[in-house]
Amino acid sequence: MSDAESTEPDTPKGDDARDQLIELAEQFYDQFETGDVPRMTLPTRSKSNIEYDEDANVWVYGDRTSTRSANSVRAPANS
Repeated sequence: MSDAESTEPDTPKGDDARDQLIELAEQFYDQFETGDVPRMTLPTRSKSNIEYDEDANVWVYGDRTSTRSANSVRAPANS
């Protein structure tokens, strides 16, 4: 397949995102395999956890995280 036809991301950022998704899937698989309730750790989405990255010129999440599990996720309310 030529470079023009490739569907793979061509940037390190794309590779990082793909690697992170694969790692997340592996973590879920391992949790299912051991019988644990699936859980994941995410950056806390709060005003106090936002920082400005001057090098990238963007706002990014800070170091604070929270853990969400399948037990704590609620289905959306019916409209």
